[in-house]
Amino acid sequence: MVERRAWGLVVVATVLWAACRDPLPVGSDGRPIFRIGYMPNLTHAPALYAIEAGLFEKALGPDAVVRYRPFTAGPSVVEAVLAGELDVAFLGPNPAINAYYVSSGEAVRVVSGSAIGGAQLVVLPEVDEPRDLLGQRLATPALANTQDITARIWLREQGIEEGKGDDEVEILPIPPSEVLNLFQRRQVAGAWLPEPWSSRLVVERGGRVLVDEASLWPEGRFPTTVVIATVHALRRRRELVARFLRAHEQAISELNASVDARILVRRRIEEDLGLVLPPEVVERAYAKLEFSSDLLVAAMVELARRAEKLGYLRMNRPIEPMFAPDLAP
Repeated sequence: MVERRAWGLVVVATVLWAACRDPLPVGSDGRPIFRIGYMPNLTHAPALYAIEAGLFEKALGPDAVVRYRPFTAGPSVVEAVLAGELDVAFLGPNPAINAYYVSSGEAVRVVSGSAIGGAQLVVLPEVDEPRDLLGQRLATPALANTQDITARIWLREQGIEEGKGDDEVEILPIPPSEVLNLFQRRQVAGAWLPEPWSSRLVVERGGRVLVDEASLWPEGRFPTTVVIATVHALRRRRELVARFLRAHEQAISELNASVDARILVRRRIEEDLGLVLPPEVVERAYAKLEFSSDLLVAAMVELARRAEKLGYLRMNRPIEPMFAPDLAP
């Protein structure tokens, strides 16, 4: 079952982080339990493919028991990480950044990129420009997730204030699966969503793209999914994390080389969500995505600055130590 948990207060997350220092779990046979968090979105395709193909089990071999845990949004992944319930996780860059700052830089490291691109603002057909959104609601996947922060900053750049007034736009953080019906009933005028949800609004609900987020970034490249590891896991299970990352690189390579690999991704989404994606949705979504382990550090720094501008975090320490592509904790 996919978990849905609200974004906790900073003080709560800080308390939860204390649990991360407890001993790492082991099975009844004494083998370490290696815990992987992910989301059943196409932006997490490398994770979904690796899970279905058994790549992580093969990489870790008989030395560990692999356990998976699906989520619907990055903030809930962060709660689990800070509660000591995961070793590694796939999530959006802003929740990863938040985990770093909430824990005073002690909890996590970003060890790899995973997906680039694949997020859009899709609106009702009659919305032709930003000001057509005035007096209406705009959906995002979760409070303080990457698309939520991007949407709020974009509104500011258009000179539009948030709120429920006729000359404002209300931001509505809500799980993407619920956005489809709200959009169809015209209870939201648009939504800033990752794939496959943005493509579902276009293909299945007749929406139109007002903003392709790629147009807002240099060379059209921005991080959508990154991989984090807890500092605890890096110190205590460094070799297991390294093997996990090798399997992740293999998944990216095979996804980029073979269209057939996408079948396994769709299978995992169907298993986790009970959702069968139409071929048109899948084709459109993949055209918007790039799978790569590139960290895109400059873009991550910009995303951190945006979160600080909105008051979601304070950049009270250097961000550079957050990045650990060489697995240095």
